[in-house]
Amino acid sequence: MARWKIVSLVMLAIGLSTWIFTLEPIAQDASYHFFADQRIWLGVPNAWNVISNLPFVFIGCLGLRHRVNTGSFVFSMAVVLVGLGSSYYHWDPTTDRLVWDRLPMTIAFMALFAMILTDRLQVKIFWLWPLVIAGLASVTYWWWTEQLGRGDLRPYVVVQYVPLVLMPFLLMMKGNLKTRWLWGSFLGYALAKYAEWYDLAIFELVGVSGHTLKHLVSAMAVAFVARTFKESRRAIG
Repeated sequence: MARWKIVSLVMLAIGLSTWIFTLEPIAQDASYHFFADQRIWLGVPNAWNVISNLPFVFIGCLGLRHRVNTGSFVFSMAVVLVGLGSSYYHWDPTTDRLVWDRLPMTIAFMALFAMILTDRLQVKIFWLWPLVIAGLASVTYWWWTEQLGRGDLRPYVVVQYVPLVLMPFLLMMKGNLKTRWLWGSFLGYALAKYAEWYDLAIFELVGVSGHTLKHLVSAMAVAFVARTFKESRRAIG
């Protein structure tokens, strides 16, 4: 791997992270908890936002079956917890419950990012645990600042969006992980974010909320990763 590629990615990550931290602290918008679809079904509040998390549990279990290393195990276990944590949050959406939604999400995202980094950059650095700890720390810091009355999501924004910017550059490099499924996962995640942003508009248009579709499309993106595990006989994590 050419050293200039590694240096370029590191500089891009540092530049984006520095820019985000020059912004004013980002508090959690209270309106975030008011989703378009609040229908009750069989006694389940916000039913479709709750139920649409079940595919994460199923696909996470498939990922555990096809795990190839520690990184894939951590990713798949975190995906199972995403399904449980997000269902718990959407049953009664509050900031305190949102913590249990975001914690497993950061573990899953950081585990996948660590595997792709190590695979594509072909270096011997063990990225997994430092990145997972950074993800957990970003959510913990946000929750702690919320308790102090001055919530700050900037570290969480770094953890979520800086890898997203770097991902296309990494996927254009050669590696052992199957690229076509990883591209599908990346594009699925981008589409899921789009659905999340247009929650109400999509609900009014098709009768299924954007947030519910976000869960389903995100689960599809995770399924592509699980497929990558199945097809890749040697993945570095």
